[in-house]
Amino acid sequence: MSANKVIVANASALVAAVSAAATNDTTCIEIALTSDDSLTLTNTLVIPPDFFNTASKRLIIEGNGATIKCPAGGFGINTALISRKSVSDNKACSLIFRNINFDCSGNQMTCLELYNASNVIIEDCRFNNCKRGLVLKRIDTATIDNCVVNNATEYGFYCGISEIFPLPDPTLLSKSNNIVFNNCKVVGPSQLQSGCVAWSLNDVQTIELNNIQLYGNVLTGVEYIISNTTVFSNFKINNITIGSLVSTGVKLVMNSGFAQIDGVYITVPIGGFVIDASSLILPANSTLPHLYVRNTPVLPAGAKFKTTGGVAANSPCDIPQPSNVVVWEFYEVADGDNIWSAARWDLGFIPYYRYAEFFSESKTILTNSMTVNSKPL
Repeated sequence: MSANKVIVANASALVAAVSAAATNDTTCIEIALTSDDSLTLTNTLVIPPDFFNTASKRLIIEGNGATIKCPAGGFGINTALISRKSVSDNKACSLIFRNINFDCSGNQMTCLELYNASNVIIEDCRFNNCKRGLVLKRIDTATIDNCVVNNATEYGFYCGISEIFPLPDPTLLSKSNNIVFNNCKVVGPSQLQSGCVAWSLNDVQTIELNNIQLYGNVLTGVEYIISNTTVFSNFKINNITIGSLVSTGVKLVMNSGFAQIDGVYITVPIGGFVIDASSLILPANSTLPHLYVRNTPVLPAGAKFKTTGGVAANSPCDIPQPSNVVVWEFYEVADGDNIWSAARWDLGFIPYYRYAEFFSESKTILTNSMTVNSKPL
């Protein structure tokens, strides 16, 4: 055991080691259980909100597959198994969690919540039987790899603005930035709960989801909501598998910027919208947000899209141009010949600005207008 590493074998030792890490040189706490594969906390495990050497502190908690859980009665509604809420650290602390099973025992609690940190890494973790699985607020750079949420009744993964502001201007300083999910999965509860969302991503400056999966009962697969005019849309999904009877696969509230969804694999009939981009916040003097949808090999018969700034599918192109719209572009999407048909869109309203490019026997382009060499076609 190195001088910077502490090995713990029970809950009380874990709590003591985490607390002491605020002022000593501990950089790694390893859970090594001998008699059982789980430990039960008697209260929320608080990661020190402020570290003695905040500029360089990196704390690793290595679980070795152990389960951290609460008693049958939990700690109370809206509490957490593990929590870090800092006021003055100002994102200086780096936190790493590896190979831990979090289990809220069916209580209305959060498994893990982290506020105001930077360079966060969460690997090979499971978040089970909870209200919220993983909550990240005001995080600057985080990577979540190979993690699974099971049976979360409200949110599987949640990213957003922190209510705790270390500096006076929360409008400018409270957003999260540069969040990446890789190879993560959400399995919804056995019975659908009102408002249940697999990924809820709010006012995140830059976020990317790679190879994610959605199963079980959820209302919305992924929601990306911009409500803060200082945050611009910068959102990517690279491969999402929807194996769940969701009402909406992806819901977008966009502003200036873009969203790109590349690879949508729908393995069951979808109950509503593949993508809902019917709301947006558009700051003054901003450009229209662009949405790129690529590589969707299957669209079930009832699957629809929903847009804002739409026009009736049979409207002429010379109607007055709307000023509050999302620009849609499709590339290699199933049933491309009919992508602008009224049956594919909520209430028959298709995007005013639109472009679709796909292969049948040869490349086909469908759009409302096109200019080549400065000449309209």
